[in-house]
Amino acid sequence: MDKAQILSKLGNYAEAVSFAKKSQDLGQGDASFGFLKETIEKGISEWTSKIPVITPVKKRK
Repeated sequence: MDKAQILSKLGNYAEAVSFAKKSQDLGQGDASFGFLKETIEKGISEWTSKIPVITPVKKRK
């Protein structure tokens, strides 16, 4: 999760979400995961909302 937090502070939200989801997947079997679960989910939600949406540009004829 630390790498995801660093990436988000650098403005790289897409990669931060990717690492946070990986942390979430790896933590499922860990007994202490419940302590971090809410923080990880909050980060994923926040960073996902900051990823810019690119709309395709139609070619002019």
